[in-house]
Amino acid sequence: IECMVLTSIIKGEMDLLNNTVSNITSIIKEICSEESRSIAKECEYMVSSMNHITSLVHKNVNVTQICRDIGMCPNSTNSSTMPHHHMIM
Repeated sequence: IECMVLTSIIKGEMDLLNNTVSNITSIIKEICSEESRSIAKECEYMVSSMNHITSLVHKNVNVTQICRDIGMCPNSTNSSTMPHHHMIM
């Protein structure tokens, strides 16, 4: 669910403000710094995937599909795309 929320924010920032990837990355980092540690790894992965995410947003891919594509949707069959070093506890 965090992926979908953060991706929606990214999409909104791109749609409304025509922001640069750098500015949007800063916004996501700020949001993540205010959130609990439980989503820290998801936030790090979202930030590291920002270019791919923004590319998909530009192609009008929906939020759920973006999260599946980057392997962060809980029911994703593509979850192995998330690098293993991000999944280490």
